[in-house]
Amino acid sequence: AGGQITNGIVQPSDFSVGATNQVRLFFQVETSTGVKPSLILTAPPNVDLQPSDDNCQAANLAESYYTGTTKKLPTILECDGEGRREGALATRRKVRLWLDG
Repeated sequence: AGGQITNGIVQPSDFSVGATNQVRLFFQVETSTGVKPSLILTAPPNVDLQPSDDNCQAANLAESYYTGTTKKLPTILECDGEGRREGALATRRKVRLWLDG
């Protein structure tokens, strides 16, 4: 079994209804599982994780966020999404980050 995530917080960049957002994720994890880690983010049905340029983008936050017990993710190797099509509208509801270490 994989490590468990607890105390998850999703912080949007814009709280306006219908806004396009970048989100910041904060969470705690168990110790290393000894396998190549990945993180899967699944959005609720009315949220599309597909950015306008159709590229999955993930990065660590600015250095000022990393104080005390807040740590960076290991190197982000790859970011990909899983989508579906509803009529003419394509949506991406799952994003997976592959991490190194």
